[in-house]
Amino acid sequence: ISSLRQFKKTLAQKIGGKTHSSSRSVMVEDFPYLSMMFSNKELATQFSAAFDLDEKEIAFLMGSKPTTKKVKDVYAGGQALKTEQIINKRKFLRGMVGEIEETPSETIEQEQKKSDNQTTLF
Repeated sequence: ISSLRQFKKTLAQKIGGKTHSSSRSVMVEDFPYLSMMFSNKELATQFSAAFDLDEKEIAFLMGSKPTTKKVKDVYAGGQALKTEQIINKRKFLRGMVGEIEETPSETIEQEQKKSDNQTTLF
């Protein structure tokens, strides 16, 4: 029983870290709602990706065993969703880097034009 208690505490800390909640409030207040949400496969997939849950944690919230097909499907879907999010984030960052790389040369040209038009006193 103490291993189950420790498992719940660890899971609550993991979720609480992402939601800025205490592990105690997650266990008492959030676990029942999360269990209800995990009955919906789409929500379960999104939550498993957001909280980076493993099969055992998903199974606990689904009230199932880690070896069942539905748990494995949710886990695989969550991993795919996380991968997609990482790829999209990298694309966004590459776009931002591209904009940054273009900006300095444009700025230098603009500064040169300004200095060409100004009279130098010294």
